[in-house]
Amino acid sequence: MAKKRWERFVEGEYLEADYDFVENVLPLGTIDGSSFGLIADATEYSLVKVGGEVHLRPEVYGLDSLLSSLRRGGVAVDKRDALLSVERFAALWEEKIKSKGKWERLLQLAEEEGAILSGPRPGPTPAETKTKTEKGGPGWLRGLLRRFRRD
Repeated sequence: MAKKRWERFVEGEYLEADYDFVENVLPLGTIDGSSFGLIADATEYSLVKVGGEVHLRPEVYGLDSLLSSLRRGGVAVDKRDALLSVERFAALWEEKIKSKGKWERLLQLAEEEGAILSGPRPGPTPAETKTKTEKGGPGWLRGLLRRFRRD
């Protein structure tokens, strides 16, 4: 899926937040750097307006399938830890954006694109989940884990 303009605008802060998160926050419960990387690959971030404020919110597509694949590969990850990790990452990314004075411009770009959602975002529709899986969602993980099990 092509990145939205607002995402491209804050890509540097995303990479900075990713580095800080892995170095300074992880491990977080059952989440380590490797499992977070896989979960992050299945996560999309949206801007959601709740109570007059806009925040970054993560949406992990196919999380149950991803966690199941990890378990089959010998990695036990708690679903609550997985959700908490992407929520904490979103908060860190948002903090980095605001600290660099880019938040207002990001909101302007997102508004121009119609990318600000209202209220808490519900889970993905079956069509969204299918599309995400077809584009490299959790299905690709089985092949990756198979390679590691051969060793």
